[in-house]
Amino acid sequence: MDVLPGRDAEPLAAWLKNHREVEIICRDRAGAYAEGARSGAPQAVQVADAWHLWHNLGEAVEKTVSAHHACVRTAFENTVPAAPPTSDDIWQTPPPPASAAGMLDVCGRERRLVIRTRERYTAVQQLLDDGSTLEEICRTLRLDRSTVRRFARATSIDELLVKATNRSTILDEYRPYLHQRWIEGCQNSAQLYQEIVALGFAGSIQTVQRYLLPFKAATAAPRSRRPAPRPRRIVRRIMTDPGNLTADVAAVAARTLYQNGYVGADYVLTGPESLTQSEQVGVIGDALGHRIAFEEMTRDEFRSLSEGTAPSSVVDMLLAAWSAAVGQPAYVTTAVADILGTAPRTFRQWAAGHATAFTERS
Repeated sequence: MDVLPGRDAEPLAAWLKNHREVEIICRDRAGAYAEGARSGAPQAVQVADAWHLWHNLGEAVEKTVSAHHACVRTAFENTVPAAPPTSDDIWQTPPPPASAAGMLDVCGRERRLVIRTRERYTAVQQLLDDGSTLEEICRTLRLDRSTVRRFARATSIDELLVKATNRSTILDEYRPYLHQRWIEGCQNSAQLYQEIVALGFAGSIQTVQRYLLPFKAATAAPRSRRPAPRPRRIVRRIMTDPGNLTADVAAVAARTLYQNGYVGADYVLTGPESLTQSEQVGVIGDALGHRIAFEEMTRDEFRSLSEGTAPSSVVDMLLAAWSAAVGQPAYVTTAVADILGTAPRTFRQWAAGHATAFTERS
C-alpha cells in the first residue's frame, strides 16, 4: 500500500504514471483526484465507489426533504390522526409549544440561532448577487468556507432553518420516557429529572424544565394533531433498504402510504407478545435445531467487558435501563392488527424465517 503526500493532483498523477497497469480508478468527488487521474492515467476508467454514491444520494434526499419540510409541517398541522391515540401510547407527544418547528424560545422570542441563520443567509446571498466569490465572502464575513458554501447552495432560508432547528440534543433519547411518565400523571420537573438521571441523562435540570414548560402551558387543551417528524427521520425512512424491514413493517408502510385515512397518524409497531431475553434465545435455538445456553453476567463482568468500547456513562445507562426492565413485560401494541386486519408475526415465526442469518458468516 502506498500513501500519497496530500490530496493534490500532482502526487497522484506522478504515482499513476509509474503504474501504467491501472485500468480502473475509484475515487470520490474531489476535483484534484479527477485531474490527477486524467493526467496520470488517461487510459483508466474513473468510477465512484458504492459508499460515496450512497452518501451522495443521502445528501440529495436530505436536501430535498429539508427544502420541502414546510409542506410536511403543513400537512401534519392541517390533518388529524385516523384514530385518536390510546391512553397507553408511549409515543403520544404532549402538546408542543407554538414554535413546533423550534423557531421560538420558551419565552416566545425568536431563537438566537434562527436570527443568526437568517442574517448569514441574507448576507451571503447579497454578496453572491454582487458578484463576490466564495473566498471573498469568507474574508468579508469571517466565516469558514464550508459554512459559506452551505449558505450559498441553500435553495431557501427554510432549508437552512429546518436543519438548524432540528438538531439532535442530549435529551432526545429520554423524550419517549418523559412522554410516558407525563401521560401517566407525573408532571413534576424535578421528579422526572431525577428519574432520567438514573437512566444515564447527563444534562442539567434546566434542560428538562425548558423541555417540559410548553407541556404544562398546554395541559388544559390537548391537541389532536401530531407534530411533523424531523427531516432526519423522514430521510431514514426513505433510505432504508426494504430488505431490512420486517414483513409486518413493510406491509404497514405500504398500507399507510397508498391508502387514505392515515395522514398525520403515528403508530408504534410491535410483535404480539412480550418475551424475556432468555425466552428469545430459546426460540432462536429451536429455529437452529439445537439448544443455546443463556448465561447472565454480573454488573462488574459487563463493565469489564465494555471497558474501552463504550463510555462509562453509556454503560451506566444500559445497566440502569436493564435493571428497570427486570420483571416488567415489554410494551406491546395492537397497531399491526388494527392497520392490516391480521395479527403480527410472532418472534418464533421470524426466527424460523431468518435461521440462516444466525449461521452465515458476514
